[in-house]
Amino acid sequence: MKALVCNTPNALDIAEVPAPELPAGWVPVDVHRVGICGTDFHIYGGRQPYLSYPRIMGHEVSGCVAADYTGTDFRPGELVLANPYIACGTCHACRAQKPNCCENIQVIGVHRDGAMAERFTMPPENLIRAKGLTADQAAMVEFLAIGRHAVARTRIIPDAKTLIVGGGPIGLACALFARIDGGEVTVVDISDDKLAILRDGFGFKTLNTGTIDTSDLTSGFEHVFDATGNIHAMNAGLKYVAHGGTYTLVSVVKEELVFADPEFHKRETTLLSSRNALADDFRFVIDAIRDGKINTDRIGTHRTTLDGAVIDLPKSIIEIRYPMFLQFGTSRFLQAHADLILSEANLSRQICVVQSSGSSETSDRITHLAKDDGFPVRIQGRFDGKTIDREIRVTSIRRALSSALQWDDVIAEALKSRIILSNVSEAGYRPQARDHDTHFDNAMSYIAKLLLVLKARFTAGRPPVTIMPLELFPSNGSYLKDRVLTLAKERGETADFINWLADNIWVNSLVDRIVSESLNPIGAVAEPYCLWAIEKSAKLDLPFTHPAVRLVDDLGTYERLKLYILNLSHTYMAEVWGAQNMHKTTTVRDFICDRAQVPTYRNMIENEVLPAFATAKMGDQAAGYFVNTYERFENPFLKHQIADIAKGHPAKVQSRICGFLDWANEIGDVTPKPILSAIAKGNRP
Repeated sequence: MKALVCNTPNALDIAEVPAPELPAGWVPVDVHRVGICGTDFHIYGGRQPYLSYPRIMGHEVSGCVAADYTGTDFRPGELVLANPYIACGTCHACRAQKPNCCENIQVIGVHRDGAMAERFTMPPENLIRAKGLTADQAAMVEFLAIGRHAVARTRIIPDAKTLIVGGGPIGLACALFARIDGGEVTVVDISDDKLAILRDGFGFKTLNTGTIDTSDLTSGFEHVFDATGNIHAMNAGLKYVAHGGTYTLVSVVKEELVFADPEFHKRETTLLSSRNALADDFRFVIDAIRDGKINTDRIGTHRTTLDGAVIDLPKSIIEIRYPMFLQFGTSRFLQAHADLILSEANLSRQICVVQSSGSSETSDRITHLAKDDGFPVRIQGRFDGKTIDREIRVTSIRRALSSALQWDDVIAEALKSRIILSNVSEAGYRPQARDHDTHFDNAMSYIAKLLLVLKARFTAGRPPVTIMPLELFPSNGSYLKDRVLTLAKERGETADFINWLADNIWVNSLVDRIVSESLNPIGAVAEPYCLWAIEKSAKLDLPFTHPAVRLVDDLGTYERLKLYILNLSHTYMAEVWGAQNMHKTTTVRDFICDRAQVPTYRNMIENEVLPAFATAKMGDQAAGYFVNTYERFENPFLKHQIADIAKGHPAKVQSRICGFLDWANEIGDVTPKPILSAIAKGNRP
């Protein structure tokens, strides 16, 4: 039979698989509808704690008893829905009439293969007749039962202020049944789209915690439910609970729940977890649907087929779950690197770009970056022995802002974002006179602007974020963290805020791609080679994969190879270009093909640079990297003008040539370096 198989995280295939086993007494069911929910999101993303791969997902299911069924409990062709929690019947929980938390539970689509296939099998006690329901409604019963179970455990006090944190399907289910039980329900989320559905489709009061001061919500609710699937939200949710209130955790994540004991105790908080659902919950939901208490027409948002799910399921997951990115910088490099990578990773319209320099040269870009049809990046060159010449539409950008004109909008986007990217010039890191001002000024450095963004998140009660600079600094994440923390201390920020700053995930990364020219009005031309090396850390949870993205244990090797071979070469060429007053249109390829220049250049690399790598026991790596780099320089398609490379030349000499000489000295390389030393001598402060 045909099935949708999740082989590994982020990898789906349609495959022919054997028909499911049919133990004695079990019932075969031909699938009609399968719901896609947060559990499936977690499985696809590798975040489900109770699962091994490969796995056929799907546990929210309705179908008809198979025509070849010969048992006596059900009729062939009868519409049924599944209670997907197969309990052992003998453990302590089962004996206590709590099969939902059976010690040996088998949930279809999680612990065992599920229903995203043409057929599944179940014990008869786990099938429920769906009389009076449509196939669509029957497939919705399970996720609604999750919410019903959580509400039933909580025992809502009539008219009690009730807060649902998270506006996804499970949050909606909790909200519906909390209201049925008499609660005064408010739902919070950071997605305007989700909140619009909850408000306009179901009549709930809603608040966007990305755009309000969450201090207004503190300690105000007798019942608080977390349905976010986000550990930061779960840890932060206690502050919403009124004294004497109840905090019910519906989400399950692979993380540690941590909050301050004094805060927990002074409220005399009742802390509950809610897992799965019981048969009574299923019956309650079915009756509520039949009685018209739940408008199921408003619930389903997307439809696909078994064949189409390979593309549509990841796309839906990305649209619903994946975080938004805030990107400082509009450079052609970003367009052809991070923006393109995220687009190819199916993260469509997930980036808000901020033009922060105030440069008139780049201000026009923001009017073109966020167009619905994206912008082009042309990839040209040789790769793996093949000539590549193709154009890609980049669709990862949703919005583009000017910090000078739209700072309030930048802050609003920052409150919703989960990852902050940057690729600003060396000038962006240079301290400015306005950096210590209380209020925003666009003349501030990028360091000061980032500090203000993070301060706004802290003040609004938002969790820490992942901060991933793409600037070419060694250990760029650690360097940026140090600069931001230093400025915060200089500004006299509180210890709580400084500690919160440190808790953000500061990622060291290295990017590598030659981007030679801009397209008009937006877009870029780049080589096929592309690398985004990201240093692993315990907290890092990267929400995308791509062939160019490499998670590495030690970024230092990649940094030194790129900075001290490729980037050093570029800076050497810029030095020669300026000293010899070469034509302004001279390209890297022109330089490499110039017989008058190549011998000196190769001599510098082979006799001054490579010996240092040999001393560092990286000789073979460096030699291979140089061969590859030289081939990239020879790319006949790219018009990589040295005049562009020469921008900010003194700073580049400091980081690339002087930095290399300092490193070579540190590791004990005594090889004479007359060419590089002369360049450094003329540029040392």
